[in-house]
Amino acid sequence: MSTKYCYECGAEKVLGHKFCGSCGKSFQVQSKVNFVQNKKEIDTYNQHQTYLNKVSNFQHKFFTYMFFIIFLSIILMVLSGFSIGFRFFSASFGSIFFLFIIFFVFKFMNLDFALAKAIYGQNYEHKGKDLETIYHSLDSSKNPKGETICIFCGNSRFYRKGIYATSNCTVNCTKCKAYLYTE
Repeated sequence: MSTKYCYECGAEKVLGHKFCGSCGKSFQVQSKVNFVQNKKEIDTYNQHQTYLNKVSNFQHKFFTYMFFIIFLSIILMVLSGFSIGFRFFSASFGSIFFLFIIFFVFKFMNLDFALAKAIYGQNYEHKGKDLETIYHSLDSSKNPKGETICIFCGNSRFYRKGIYATSNCTVNCTKCKAYLYTE
């Protein structure tokens, strides 16, 4: 019968023990899987993130411009009311109120989001999906055991940052600190 020794420190193995009594290394053979990034899937992820950023920026600009137009219209209406007369003031108030109603209906029905998707996603195949759906659809986001892993470094541990039970909770990798998606 051959004596077995720890491959790490050289101490003699004790029969039935799973760890070395000298250095604490596991005697069990651990097969390490080397992670290799999938550049095509990372490009797909980055492309979708860019698309979502463009849509969000469009919505922000639309809100800013519409608010500026309404604010400018109110200022012009007040100034013209002083110079022309207040009959014009009451007539133009109706048109500004109409603009204001259109603006809020547009925002309430999320038509600015639909318009942004139509502009930026004309030939884009994933335009109706969020980043979390895209991330989980990538083959490299799962390890052989089926666990979700980071597509950038292969780590399977994540931390969530933000307010739980809302749509503001971001999922990040604990190893490379990469932002992955928002829950």
